[in-house]
Amino acid sequence: LFFRSMADEKNEEKKTGTKRTHAEMEKHSHIICPYLDTIDRSSLDFDFEKLCCVSLTNLNVYVCLVCGKYFQGRAKGSPAYNHSLSSGHHVFLSLETAGVFCLPDLYEVHDASLE
Repeated sequence: LFFRSMADEKNEEKKTGTKRTHAEMEKHSHIICPYLDTIDRSSLDFDFEKLCCVSLTNLNVYVCLVCGKYFQGRAKGSPAYNHSLSSGHHVFLSLETAGVFCLPDLYEVHDASLE
């Protein structure tokens, strides 16, 4: 497993407005995501309209890879972040970039099993 470079993280900060310190990015650069085994492929259905089930927007939408529901954003306080905290679901797929993220820890996961 490997995670995005700090340059990639800084570019993402510019696009999303989510600021992370150098120490936070360094902290996550060597972590193995412990939640990949919670992904339930049978709950995923991409035939639904890609709208956040909380805000009903189609902007910046992520799908929870555990339950299959769609949520907006991944920053603190966003519907996806709040879903992660309340449900214990941690693995989300960005519908815009196809990146897989671990919430609420806010790091991108790269693993061959996700291909």
